[in-house]
Amino acid sequence: MRKFCLAVLLALSSQVFAEDRHNYSMDQNFEYGYEVGQSDLDRLRGVESHAMIMVTYKGQVNGVHTWIMHVGQRYQIATCVSPCEFVRILNTNETLRAAPGTVLWAIVDDIVNKRLERMPY
Repeated sequence: MRKFCLAVLLALSSQVFAEDRHNYSMDQNFEYGYEVGQSDLDRLRGVESHAMIMVTYKGQVNGVHTWIMHVGQRYQIATCVSPCEFVRILNTNETLRAAPGTVLWAIVDDIVNKRLERMPY
């Protein structure tokens, strides 16, 4: 019985730690930086790194999450409804799937799991 209780406690604690993990690489003044992975083509071309995608979370209203993604001077306003399988890019009127392993999925995962602080208005 004692081993069973210990196993349950270890399983629960690992779940808690996993839930606290975030996907962003940096945060600064309500902006969160996500790194774009390097592809095989990038390696062949000698590209060592990409600019970070910076995210500013604007909050949730009526179940709709809104955030701004920007790289340099280019920005996109994005929304989704939990569980956020799909993301609507308002600037371009596109809808994208937040596929696991993508930067978009990492952003949505942090938003849905409340790992990003809403920028105060």
